[in-house]
Amino acid sequence: MPTPKDEEWRYTNLKINFENLILEKKIDMKITSKNATTKELSKIVNDKMIAEFFGKSGFSETDKITNFAESVWSDGVFAEIEKDGTIEIKFSPQSNQATRSLIVVRPNARARIFEYLESSSASFFANNTEIIAMENSHIDYFILQKFFSADNFVLKRAICDRNARIDWHFGYFGGNMSRLKIETVFSGEGSSSENYGVFSGKEGQHFDITTLAHHKAPHTSNNILTKGVLKEKSTSVYRGLIKIEKEAQKTDSYLGDHTLLLSEKALANSIPSLKIDANDVRATHGATVGQVDKEQLFYLMSKGLDEQEAETLLVQGFLEPVVAKFNDESFKKIIQKNIEERILNEN
Repeated sequence: MPTPKDEEWRYTNLKINFENLILEKKIDMKITSKNATTKELSKIVNDKMIAEFFGKSGFSETDKITNFAESVWSDGVFAEIEKDGTIEIKFSPQSNQATRSLIVVRPNARARIFEYLESSSASFFANNTEIIAMENSHIDYFILQKFFSADNFVLKRAICDRNARIDWHFGYFGGNMSRLKIETVFSGEGSSSENYGVFSGKEGQHFDITTLAHHKAPHTSNNILTKGVLKEKSTSVYRGLIKIEKEAQKTDSYLGDHTLLLSEKALANSIPSLKIDANDVRATHGATVGQVDKEQLFYLMSKGLDEQEAETLLVQGFLEPVVAKFNDESFKKIIQKNIEERILNEN
């Protein structure tokens, strides 16, 4: 199993005893949809209907937890959207569970997918999801994670065909140890993505977030922006990678991550990187880790706010540019409510 000596786990220490880990075969999940075909994946995994898609994305061979989940999952979600549809997926594990999902969005279709991860009792949860975005399709994928204490490992990988687009929106608030990987593969010319996310940690929580933009075709574009707030003894590591193949000329790709520390005991690590083999591209990144600006805090307090109110206002202002990018009002309100409950009201 991975240790901090492994590059991908340098800042994350697994404390799970996998030899004694017992996984429940019955998955606690609920699927609702409109204008979409949805089924339990275990019931059709051998069906010819999904043979051409299942495993097409090729999950990371180097990530042992991903491969572990891929070998032991017992059920999950299959979804197919042919025109314009909406899917809501709720995983509410009451025990240790490993899940697998496959989502196919047909050419010219528009999909809105909402995924909620909530539990007060599970100690281990894993999910691997592959998304096939076919030609000219457009996907909005929303993720809310608010586990009470579960160590959770979530991988989302999307393959975008010609002129396909996927926009990611995520809010991560719960769990003892939370590992999220979002990988977008631009396999078709003109494909694009935007990725906006927020996370918050308190007490001894740890967040391990990775975003990968893999450009394989020309004229593709990508924009990633992640912001986090850490308090007390919480910690985080963000890994961002833009990878541009030689054939992916005229690519425009950006990633940014910024973390605000509300405690001297909080710790954030940022590892942005670029791997570029093409010579006619635009690829940049930006990263910051810092504490609340004392001058701004003093200014707000001079206007009559106490220190807690002033700090709360600064946190809101720090996260709002990302939350404003979430293009669903109901999901945006859920995120704002969680920010208030888990960050602002406890400062």
